[in-house]
Amino acid sequence: MGEKDKAERMLENYADVFADIVNVLMFGGKRLISPDELVEVDARSQFKAESGKLHEQERDCAKLWRRNGRTLALLGLENQTDIDEDMPLRVFGYEGAGYKSQLLDKTKGQRYPVSTLILYFGKRHWKKNRTLGSRISILEEIRPFVNECHVHIREICYLTEEQLAQFESDFGVVAEYFVRSRTNPGYRPKQKTIIHPDAFLKLMTVLTGDHRYDRMRREMEEGENLTMCDVLDYRERIGEERGKAEGEERMSSLVRVLLKDGRLEDLKRVTGDREYRDKLLGSIESIKKAPLGLSSGSTFHYDPETGLMHYMGAENPAGHTHLGDGNYQQHMVVMFGGAEIWFELCELLEDEKFREMVADFGEYYGMTPEERNRKSHGLFNAENDRCWGGNGGRMTAYAGYYFDSDRYMEEGLKSIDLKAPLTAEAVAEDGEMKIHPVPQKDFPYPMEEVVGMTTNTSAQWSLGYMEVSHLMEQRGKK
Repeated sequence: MGEKDKAERMLENYADVFADIVNVLMFGGKRLISPDELVEVDARSQFKAESGKLHEQERDCAKLWRRNGRTLALLGLENQTDIDEDMPLRVFGYEGAGYKSQLLDKTKGQRYPVSTLILYFGKRHWKKNRTLGSRISILEEIRPFVNECHVHIREICYLTEEQLAQFESDFGVVAEYFVRSRTNPGYRPKQKTIIHPDAFLKLMTVLTGDHRYDRMRREMEEGENLTMCDVLDYRERIGEERGKAEGEERMSSLVRVLLKDGRLEDLKRVTGDREYRDKLLGSIESIKKAPLGLSSGSTFHYDPETGLMHYMGAENPAGHTHLGDGNYQQHMVVMFGGAEIWFELCELLEDEKFREMVADFGEYYGMTPEERNRKSHGLFNAENDRCWGGNGGRMTAYAGYYFDSDRYMEEGLKSIDLKAPLTAEAVAEDGEMKIHPVPQKDFPYPMEEVVGMTTNTSAQWSLGYMEVSHLMEQRGKK
């Protein structure tokens, strides 16, 4: 992960942090390793590529575990903020290099095992490619002769309360932040003094992309005590300052949009009518505050008095009471030209958070009900998960474009399959379309038609074909 690896390694290289991580995430909280039993090793190794050139690979962090003059293991930690499909190959390479170094040891001393633990900070579950066999293509005839490599991954955002309680080092503060950011973003952390504040704040900067942590690090006085409460309070104060600046930027963006569309009367009202301007800006901001952003409804009610949008969940005129039910079980907001409106707004507003909300919305269409339940923390469940139909293919393709995801782009492609707009009666037993000639008396020239094809579904398919093709092209240019 480049710069992220370097910053994360700085914190984990502290022996107390390294031992704490291994004791909790490898040994279930048992204090088997003491910090003074860890010995720093060179995390770099070399290998020769097919070209014959010598290349160097570097682990994030590696230490020898020694006790009473005996080496018990070489332990490595690898940090990931994104899912790496090739991780089994990387781990095999790292561990192979660890064994190779033992062969090169001229003293021919004791041999010891090499083990690697992946610390994954992403919010999406790492489901695939946890073994070498799941990543590479293997003929069944040769499979029994291929050595397997299992990747040991710990999903930090999904650690249990019991695991969080077992940490004793600064990494426990990091782990709690990532768990709470998923389950309870407004939490107040414990008043625990951070032992390595400089390395801690560097880590938080690169993992979150929030440079307020680095600003705090640079403004700290040497020897100053620091707790996570101090960190979050500082972040909030700087956030308010940044919010004011972002408000001015949003105003500039709104002016650009209105000028681009030639809406001079609206532009005059925006610059001279504070109430009108705040309504325009407040609508999008209010959607961001909904439980699941744009995915909450996805039908929203606009209140002209306040200028705010409310997702139609808890109480709405239709009498529905569940998240997702305000649209009468159908996401009409993505049918016909709905998706195109979202995409155009993404371009016009130039608001990255809004683009992410649209991509998240599209991602839900590509998920299974079980995945939607997990991602929404139970808000979508068996009672209300009935409105994610097949007409959201264009939205799923946008998620594939935005997140650079093969899976969601493929889901979007399924929506433009030639048979996608067909009704059940239009498909024969062999899976082919039922086509029959139109009587010559109805038309002056020979024609054929597909049984059961409707103008509605064919229009949806045509829009999908144009939009998904465009998104595929744009993804290729990223």
